[in-house]
Amino acid sequence: MHWVDGRLAPSHLPVLRADDRGFLYGDGAFETLRAVDGRPIALHRHLARLHATLAALRFPPLTIDPRAAVGAVLEANGLQRGEVMVRLRVSRGPGEGPRPPARPTPTVVVSAARLPDAVPRKRARGVDLVTVRAPRRALPHLKTASYLASVMALAESPDDVEPIWCDATDAVLEGATTNVFVVEAGGLWTPADDGHLLPGIARAVVLDWARDQGLDAREAPLPRARLLEGPAFVTNAVLRVAPVRSVDGVELPGAADRLAALGAHFDACADG
Repeated sequence: MHWVDGRLAPSHLPVLRADDRGFLYGDGAFETLRAVDGRPIALHRHLARLHATLAALRFPPLTIDPRAAVGAVLEANGLQRGEVMVRLRVSRGPGEGPRPPARPTPTVVVSAARLPDAVPRKRARGVDLVTVRAPRRALPHLKTASYLASVMALAESPDDVEPIWCDATDAVLEGATTNVFVVEAGGLWTPADDGHLLPGIARAVVLDWARDQGLDAREAPLPRARLLEGPAFVTNAVLRVAPVRSVDGVELPGAADRLAALGAHFDACADG
């Protein structure tokens, strides 16, 4: 079952109009989060980012309660046990032509499904990365529905390999679906939130954890050469944290103790 504009609808039925601007132009925003035993993880952070993105895109305020929608979808689909992936999607609603309508009627869809088997596998065995030149992206700092840059980066990379974008100076930005961290003796190092990357919710959770632990949480340009030294890990809201096994074929050392502590911390971030 999906939750669509205030009602539950069977997943096999069409729920969007053909002139929905999310379909026509990618004119919208989305969030993907994890729930554990019916408890959404960091939902308040995801909703804050969603509202900030919608405001930047000049959407009107939402008139629905996303928290209630998430709970309704989990219950309707019997997904109140185990790990679940939840998606919240908002488009500007119907309207043809690229100019946004003066009074849009946003479409809101919430869906949920069991966590893909690939996710725990990546957590356990690690992730292989390949660095590529970052494409030109509109609004890279916002979580918009225009996700084609990531889709194409993944399409052009081998299966189970995460593309990592680097800028013209060979500094690491982010992965197609992840943020990147390097482990240092006294803390962590991640690329700066300078408007050229999407600062993920999991990234924020990791930085907060590091500071709470008294570790140095450095946000600064990260040279690709430093990433190749490792240890390193990647994050996103569904994956949590996963060690980096290799970068461009170069094997990296591990940091299992720090990742174990981080994994436990993530599940303590439930909103209830």
